[in-house]
Parts: sequence; C-alpha cells; structure tokens
Amino acid sequence: MQPCFVDTNILVYAIENTSDPREEASRSLLRNLLGTGAFRTSTQVLQELYVTETRKGKSKMTAAEVLEYVDSYALGPIVVPGYDDIRNAMMLSDSAQISYWDALIVITAGMAGCGTLYTEDLNHGQTINGVLIVNPFRPSAH
Repeated sequence: MQPCFVDTNILVYAIENTSDPREEASRSLLRNLLGTGAFRTSTQVLQELYVTETRKGKSKMTAAEVLEYVDSYALGPIVVPGYDDIRNAMMLSDSAQISYWDALIVITAGMAGCGTLYTEDLNHGQTINGVLIVNPFRPSAH
C-alpha cells in the first residue's frame, strides 16, 4: 500500500469516545494504515491533536492520555517541515485559495511521498499539488 497522509481531524475522531459514526470509521482507517505501514503524518498534526484533545476535545483528555496516542502515531514516519516547506505552503495557500494550515498539510503530505491525504477539511476528490484529497466519511470514499 502506498503511503497515505492523515490529518488531525481523523486522529481526533479515532480517539474520541462519543456516539459519532466517524469515530469507528477513523479507527478502521487507522488500523489499516498502521497495519500496512502506510500511515504518515507530521509534527503539525501531532501538535494540533495534543491541543485539540487537551483544550477543546469532546473527551477533554489529560496531557498524559493524549501523549500516549501521540507516541503511538509517532512510531511511523513523521514529516518535519523546514523553512522552504513553510514558504511553499504560503504560496500554495494563495494559489489554491486554501488556509495556510491546510496548505502546509498538503505540502507535508507531498514531502512524505503520499498520493492521498485523508481529511474532511478540503474538497473530497480534489487534487492539490499532486495529492488526492479523500474525505473518508463520504460514501464515495470507500
């Protein structure tokens, strides 16, 4: 399986414990990607996961609880963007008319050699910078 990049919202759903149907879909996707070695993410995503779950998350987890998840996701390759990548994200944000933070996710997905980015933050089916955007919660995504 080719490497696939996972955005923060997918990780958040995977560790939440409410009755949202996206939670099980996220867990299933992560099991598949982690099991095949195709899982990729970035320092940005891990930071966002930590902040979301300790400050805004539905489950309001402790720092130690979130760190356990972050540590498990960090076992796979983690992309660390440098200045050129940040600059490229700024230019992509302008040209693709997406937020800077989403542009940085697209740039880091490309850096990781991923042809697919799993997120619900961008337009499903769109290709940006050679990366296909897939919303795993859409019926057409399966």
